[in-house]
Amino acid sequence: MVPALVVLLGLAAVLGACAPAGPSPTPSPPDLPAGLDPGRAIVIVEELGGPTSIMDTFDPRSITLYADGTMIASDPARNLMLSTVSTTLAPAALDEAWATVVGSGLATNRLLELPGLADAGTTQVTVDDGTAVTHLQVYALGLGPVEGQPTFPPDEVALRANTGRAIGLLRGLAGREPYAPPALLLWSGVYEEAPSGMQPRLAAWTAPVDLATAGVPTPDKPIYPRCVRLEGDAAAAVAALVGTLAPETIVEQAGFRYTIAVRPIYPDEGARVTCAGS
Repeated sequence: MVPALVVLLGLAAVLGACAPAGPSPTPSPPDLPAGLDPGRAIVIVEELGGPTSIMDTFDPRSITLYADGTMIASDPARNLMLSTVSTTLAPAALDEAWATVVGSGLATNRLLELPGLADAGTTQVTVDDGTAVTHLQVYALGLGPVEGQPTFPPDEVALRANTGRAIGLLRGLAGREPYAPPALLLWSGVYEEAPSGMQPRLAAWTAPVDLATAGVPTPDKPIYPRCVRLEGDAAAAVAALVGTLAPETIVEQAGFRYTIAVRPIYPDEGARVTCAGS
């Protein structure tokens, strides 16, 4: 006769083997790699697309996050010709930003298309962990499939949603202090009066740059036929001025009117961004 204790122990072992497994442990959020150059851009969000005639004259970046926690972002709510702002994230916020971007699967080389839709922009997320650089491109982020076209695969649905959420979190961390770029491109052209005679919004050009002669001709940009790269005090003076002007403001200098555009140059871009392109 088998002792009762042995029977009970055997039954407990069988029941334990048949019991459903407990929930898998939640993976730890990815850590920002140690030892990165503080000036390395670890996350860049860009909005790509637009008329080729003015492609180089606007700033494609909407968010740039550096390894030291510096974040530079556009702030459309400011509605100014130069609307970039900057802040320095605390270590916990930097860790949260990195964990969200990488943990959401954005560190991947993929192109998510949207068949049947033309003339939309592409959101590009570049992630650099110091050993590899990835580029995720999402066409028409925030939009669903076009009527009559196939639905998105489940993994693409998730990645599109994760991209929107991650960018939203980054925007929530952005500062409000106007950003003073170390260098910028200034595009200009003589303003042509509207056939209707409607007068534009005007402002005096007080920066120490002669719009008639500065820089080099850019015949491939008919709207802005001149461009100059500015650094130091000249860049600071132009940034301070255009940072107070509404978009499409026409400036006056020495009796002439000019249309202008400004493209900030970011610390990680250095000398590679010029009037001839990047």
